[in-house]
Amino acid sequence: MTGFIDEFRDFILDRTDTSPDWAEAIGTSLCSTAIGSDRRLVTLMGAIKLNVFYIMIGPSGIASKSVPINQFARPLLEHYNEFVGYDPNMDPPQTCMLPGHFSIEGILQYLSNPDTIHSGILMRDEFTNMFADSQKQYMGGIIEFLSELYDGHLNARYTRSTKLEKPTNVYASILAATTPYIYKVMSPNFFVQGTGNRVLWVLWDKEVRRKTYKSPHDFFGIHKDEERKLWCKDMAKKLVKIQQSKVITVHPGDEEAGKLWMEQENKWKDELTERFNDNIYDLQHLYLGKIGQSALKLAGIHVFSRMIDTLPKIPPTMTSLPVTVEDMEWGLSRANKHLEYFHELLEQWRTRPVHTEVRSLDEQVQYVKDRISDSTNGITWSALRQNVKWEKRTWFEVLSQLYDTKEIVAVVYAPKVGRPGIKFFVNKPANT
Repeated sequence: MTGFIDEFRDFILDRTDTSPDWAEAIGTSLCSTAIGSDRRLVTLMGAIKLNVFYIMIGPSGIASKSVPINQFARPLLEHYNEFVGYDPNMDPPQTCMLPGHFSIEGILQYLSNPDTIHSGILMRDEFTNMFADSQKQYMGGIIEFLSELYDGHLNARYTRSTKLEKPTNVYASILAATTPYIYKVMSPNFFVQGTGNRVLWVLWDKEVRRKTYKSPHDFFGIHKDEERKLWCKDMAKKLVKIQQSKVITVHPGDEEAGKLWMEQENKWKDELTERFNDNIYDLQHLYLGKIGQSALKLAGIHVFSRMIDTLPKIPPTMTSLPVTVEDMEWGLSRANKHLEYFHELLEQWRTRPVHTEVRSLDEQVQYVKDRISDSTNGITWSALRQNVKWEKRTWFEVLSQLYDTKEIVAVVYAPKVGRPGIKFFVNKPANT
């Protein structure tokens, strides 16, 4: 069954060179924006808001990250603002599009203003600048603040006017794009303190898409732009159906749907435990701790997307909708895809070019041997290279010398979950 997300994705892919996963992420974010703060997915541990946090990493010019946001998402939301009765002429204007550039003090005052809209989406073209902003005195803590904003629990803060600001009932989806330059400015703290683990990452799939047209008129024709404008308006009307729906909660009413999530969540938790016990500094276990909740959010959003044309026909007394097997499978498949992107992100981040002090091969060999010696139970390949940003050729030379001189041994091990890995040991009789 085609829903809002599918329709949005397909239209974007027909008009732009962006990747399917990014087009789908934008459609999901728009759907989440219309769902708002009053609708939740209910669980034993409490209600889960259906907002999402996406970041797309791709090169400028060929990944087409910004065009879908600026030419499709923003115009669509401008129509949405009009249809739901927000007043753009107010000061500050009423809009579901939260300020993309702000100081912490400024956004606190904005969200504390009873006349502004506290439920919406924050869209930002270049997320990397957030890390640069965090070094400014007046922007200290901006990355941590994003976690609070996404969670909807903003701590009270005193502003320069010595006024205590405490926004309430805040709901924000976040949609951002950036280039691989983010790897140069991103630090492990981005994940350790929690913000990076809330993100559903999308990486450019390295496919350069070149569209062909029957004639230049199909690309340059004014009628094509008019089609885009009309389509944005029609899609905005569909989002209004979600915003005006009387549905308050969604839940896995189908027992099989609930089982699907619980089985996958247990697998993620098993892998989390295995990774943590193997290496407490492994960033992947931090991400695994959040991915289960993300899957539920995505499944809940899919309910509204799938039923978008049916929502106006639902009796006002029906305030809850079931999460079906189809919804849960969609949410789980997307969550696993974002987990794969996270693994790829870590690999690209580890191997980024960095300026380091030149070492001789002997010094590099000794350094690696010391790292392995310090690990009484052996050290995994991922842990060994975690804080060392060498090229593959350098690693090959160092490990080859240690192996050829019988200084180390490599053992293939099979974890309880996940793929087999490699552990390195110093070549002592007890370890051979």
